[in-house]
Amino acid sequence: MSYFVSILYQFYVLLLLHQHICAFLTKSAALLQFKTHFPINQSASKDCEYSYPKTTSRKKGTDCCLWYGVSCDNITGEVISLDLSCSCLSGTFPSNTTFFLLSSLQRLDLSFNDFKKS
Repeated sequence: MSYFVSILYQFYVLLLLHQHICAFLTKSAALLQFKTHFPINQSASKDCEYSYPKTTSRKKGTDCCLWYGVSCDNITGEVISLDLSCSCLSGTFPSNTTFFLLSSLQRLDLSFNDFKKS
């Protein structure tokens, strides 16, 4: 029986190590808040060959490292890249954008959207 418990414990530890930090900290909340600032407008990405509202797949309680357009560091789980190009986003960038909470962000692509007065 102790062998089974040992195997089960090792599996549990591996499962915990595999979890991305993003799912449990403010990073996913920051990305979800950003989503609420910009409505989906199909004409906002009219110059794209293929446009897709990437933010629609984002759901609270899910690992943001698995969201379309989000890339995370494999070790830390921190968001390092965000590709929102051709995402049909429109609106005005707020001065207190939640992007500032993504302290490890190295790449940000917001091309082919319609951000007014930004």
